Amino acid sequence: MKKLAWIIFFAFLLRFFLIGYWHLSGHGAHVSSDAACYHQIAESLAEGRGFQLAGEATARRPPLYPLWIAFFLKTSSFPVGVQMGDALLGGLSCVLLYGITKELFGHREGLLSAGILAVDYMSIRQIVSVLSETLFVFFLLFCFYCLMRSCQTGKNARLFFAGIFAGLALLTREVLILYFPFVALWLLLVGPSGKSRLLKAALFLLGLAVAVCPWVIRNSFLFHRPVMITTTAGHSFYIANNPLATGGTTGGDWEWQRDSFLPYRPDMQLMKPGTDQALLLEGVQFIRESPLNFLRLMKKKIINTWRPYQTDSPELSRWMAGVLYVLVMLLGGVGVVFSAKQWRRLLPIYLLILYIFLLHAVLIAEIRYRYPVMPFFMMFAAVALDRLFSVTQTERKRIAS
Repeated sequence: MKKLAWIIFFAFLLRFFLIGYWHLSGHGAHVSSDAACYHQIAESLAEGRGFQLAGEATARRPPLYPLWIAFFLKTSSFPVGVQMGDALLGGLSCVLLYGITKELFGHREGLLSAGILAVDYMSIRQIVSVLSETLFVFFLLFCFYCLMRSCQTGKNARLFFAGIFAGLALLTREVLILYFPFVALWLLLVGPSGKSRLLKAALFLLGLAVAVCPWVIRNSFLFHRPVMITTTAGHSFYIANNPLATGGTTGGDWEWQRDSFLPYRPDMQLMKPGTDQALLLEGVQFIRESPLNFLRLMKKKIINTWRPYQTDSPELSRWMAGVLYVLVMLLGGVGVVFSAKQWRRLLPIYLLILYIFLLHAVLIAEIRYRYPVMPFFMMFAAVALDRLFSVTQTERKRIAS
């Protein structure tokens, strides 16, 4: 455990160092464009007015990241407080990845995967931008840790907590709303008996419902119609699929009136259900009328989601992001092959990777949107590294003898 403690300490150190450098170099107030919307809702929460945007109740964003920001607004420590909190979550995510990898493969692989995440430039860099991905991935990894611990120990109660953390992940970013039913299906199909499998899936879904239902009920009463996590599904679909869409150009933020466009709607900022549904239908109509253009956009979005670095970032940032990313992806592919015999246990991870790949081939494509699956590629890279180290050590012993 001493080695893991050193890895976690180094993860915290790197993240706190970047925060300090960011503020000392005069970039302290520079946060992501997404952070502005979260901040507006968080201000309303901190002032006791509830989840409001532009003076009206909203479901424009999921609730947990605005609540996270609101806590630091109440202590007058925005944005540095949020950045410090996200740095702690980033370090704790290394612990969770170690736990997941240890359950699936072993202690050494766990240490390697945690070490890779600890030094990963992209996971460190997005902390200073005040992005919800850090909190989102923390909950996602906690969900997978509970899942894998339950599979290893046979204790079904952990599946309820896996569902809770899955729900918390959805309440941070709603993008996995169609993924978690597949996790329940996996639990239903994998196990020693039919009753046991049914219980496992039911406990997971119960935990998910306990976490998510209060927010869903609130939204449905607010808008007088069934509303899930947010009212922005159609918005996200349309800006990625319309006659003026570009598919992104840099792998970074889509620029307004360059990469993303919206038709005029009086309540566009608040994104009410009627507006959102209309945008969804317009996006679907675009695909029907221009299938070849849709496929062309898909190709560009795949490239922009999985490119090594953001093309308009400074050269040093490109090297720091790109070199480790390429190594992780190459070694991760090898690790997937090495671990293929465990495909039944690894199926939820395979499905997550496929889900994120397909989702952002259709929706907005940015490098940061692949972040939910990157810890798992690091896990597979750790498997490959451990296998290579073992082969090297065996060969050395053979030569020495």
